[in-house]
Amino acid sequence: MEIKDVLKHEDFVFALCTFLDKFKLSEKKECLLKIEPEDISNKERKCILAAVAHKLSNDNNLKPPDWVMKKEYIMDKPLYSNYTTDEEYQDYLKSVAPFEFASRNIYFEKNAISRV
Repeated sequence: MEIKDVLKHEDFVFALCTFLDKFKLSEKKECLLKIEPEDISNKERKCILAAVAHKLSNDNNLKPPDWVMKKEYIMDKPLYSNYTTDEEYQDYLKSVAPFEFASRNIYFEKNAISRV
């Protein structure tokens, strides 16, 4: 499974977790991130995948694929973890969100894509 395949599944979270597990074990990590997901109507998911690909690239000393830098992968409105509306928690998330997510107006915990 490549990152482009995550959006093909109905269960986005399950597919993303499966991808992260495969990525962790892969010897060809860069190849798994290379191809941009096909156009779908769910901008939120595409932005999250761009942030994930960017973060995985940086964490693994890889050049991020060009597609993750497109402006279309920036959320129009902030997206907070668990869709929280708690302003104090939102401020906290803004202070800890990884750059690769925050630069896309996405505010998740710094361990958002960690797998055990």
